[in-house]
Amino acid sequence: MITFINNYVVTGADTELISLYPLQYRGCVSCFYCKRKDKEHGTCIIRDDLSPVLEKKIKKADAVMLGKTMPSAFIYSMNVTEELSYQFNLRDSLKPFEMFAQTIFAKEPIKYYAYNTFQFDDYSKISHDDT
Repeated sequence: MITFINNYVVTGADTELISLYPLQYRGCVSCFYCKRKDKEHGTCIIRDDLSPVLEKKIKKADAVMLGKTMPSAFIYSMNVTEELSYQFNLRDSLKPFEMFAQTIFAKEPIKYYAYNTFQFDDYSKISHDDT
């Protein structure tokens, strides 16, 4: 990652390496606040150490490079029961993506499955435009 950043410094680009390890933050809880039409698009309601990084750095950046030193992982969230996921062979349909990641990272990815995820009764309040 440092070599990658240094290559851009040579070209005159402004770069910054932000380590997430010392930050205290939670993952996305799928509340869709960031998608609400009546709120600022893309703003997370969760306030933690990651908030200034997202609001002051990521949103204003021309480009973002992400790197990691941990194994790859897939987090699947779905609004079906575990039983239905097996009935419809959902795990089998995801295997090509997992095999691709395994090829790149030379290790089988960690997989997390979340069933019966929270969904909204009124999707008219949610923006589907990711621009």
